[in-house]
Amino acid sequence: MRRSATRAALLSSLLLAMISACNSEGRVSVVPVEGKVTYDGKPLTKGTITFRPEKGPMAVGEIQPDGSYKLKTYQDGDGAVVGTHKVGVIAGDDSPTSMPGSPGYVAPKALIPEKFNNPDTSGLTATVSEAKKDVNFDLK
Repeated sequence: MRRSATRAALLSSLLLAMISACNSEGRVSVVPVEGKVTYDGKPLTKGTITFRPEKGPMAVGEIQPDGSYKLKTYQDGDGAVVGTHKVGVIAGDDSPTSMPGSPGYVAPKALIPEKFNNPDTSGLTATVSEAKKDVNFDLK
């Protein structure tokens, strides 16, 4: 009898810990994050930026014509989880001549070096906190 009471108490504690780590929808809490991406000092006019945390869901933002972005984890502009992130940026001219694999296909021209595409090779990191919600990058 005592074992089942101990198990119930342990399960209750575990459930409470899981609930406190997430918000009411069962999602990890996020904070708003925005910033600007430049390449050689000039705004990157299009592309996608990704923040991949050590733990938790990834955040993504579309780079605007002025180089600005706002991150989204669950819904537009909600931000990213607090903590350290590896960051990747993908930017191309978005003008393929046809669908990939079809005759005459020409891939979009990359606007930045390929190393930035992957958060593992980009060398870019960001720390997201309640106090620091503005994160800028100048790629070179």
